[in-house]
Amino acid sequence: MPRRKLLEITHFRLFSMPVYLLIQSHMHMLSRARERSKAMWITLGSVGTLLHVAAPWLVAYRCVAGVGVYALSGLLMLLSYAWMSVVPLWEMWRR
Repeated sequence: MPRRKLLEITHFRLFSMPVYLLIQSHMHMLSRARERSKAMWITLGSVGTLLHVAAPWLVAYRCVAGVGVYALSGLLMLLSYAWMSVVPLWEMWRR
């Protein structure tokens, strides 16, 4: 991958993914979940986001684990972002 394309991808992810994580985390912090649960899900989302930003660089430098890190980051973000979205919505709309 050309360096310019890699920088463009990194720039987009560096400024958009943490903002989305910030919004999701704040919504989840308003839920009635336990403090440890909140901290765990926000930490998983943060690690997933950090790995997702770093993964293209690992692949570009031919790190053997780069593709695995990319898949792991996607899984961490999927699980944590989904959980941090569903819990506040469930609490808001249940009777």
